Amino acid sequence: MFRRFVELFLARAQERLVDLAKHAQAADAAGLAGAAHLLRGGAGSVGAVRLAVALGQVEAAARSGDLPAAGRALVRLDAEYAATRAELLDAVARSRA
Repeated sequence: MFRRFVELFLARAQERLVDLAKHAQAADAAGLAGAAHLLRGGAGSVGAVRLAVALGQVEAAARSGDLPAAGRALVRLDAEYAATRAELLDAVARSRA
């Protein structure tokens, strides 16, 4: 069950990351904030606290209309997502052992 939950989160996270990039490219602050908020909720539900914090920074910057700050937060988010993904996949592998 844990494995399936993580797989679903990671699949949806990939979709949301694409959405974040599209909204950032279009300078759509409201869309960016909304996509960050959705992904933040999912991150919280799998215990990815650092990822949720990073998404909160993107969301807050976008909600305030500060797109340059949101862009900087997105760069940090990419690294955090990669680390979170690796940790979740490692946890799934350990749960099978």
